[in-house]
Amino acid sequence: MIGAGEYFDAGLGVSFYQRTGPSVYADFVNFDGAEIFQDFRLRVVPLTATVRVLPFGREAAVQPYFGVGVGLFDWRYSEVGEFIDDTFDIFRDRFTASGTDVGGLMLGGLRVPIGDRFSAGIEVRHQSAIGRVGIDQGFLNERIDLGGIATQFTFEVGF
Repeated sequence: MIGAGEYFDAGLGVSFYQRTGPSVYADFVNFDGAEIFQDFRLRVVPLTATVRVLPFGREAAVQPYFGVGVGLFDWRYSEVGEFIDDTFDIFRDRFTASGTDVGGLMLGGLRVPIGDRFSAGIEVRHQSAIGRVGIDQGFLNERIDLGGIATQFTFEVGF
């Protein structure tokens, strides 16, 4: 973050998110009666540029802020496991897609200065971006939602 006057900050950031969600077909079982499992995994690495507004200025004892930004979202999505085709045959496979897409973000937070060089706080972000996975690659949908809400604790060191 760089202070841009008494009431504004501008900054660049990088984050990392990865999650695997297990899934089971609801109405189908394997030929031996076992459930049909898959794992869905999404990894997103957003590179963001943001502008924050500090309504009470950077000299306040408690500094609420809000802001907007734009991000470049590098992502990789995969589905791994057993699947059912249109003839109801069960097969094992791995489907992957990746890309880099642009999206927006909104944020709000609260920080508390600690001395002259440090501050601690909490921030909530809403990111919005859409990636294209493609039905032609074996996926059920054309697009994947890369957005969501994230809460993070912050610690800043001034130079």
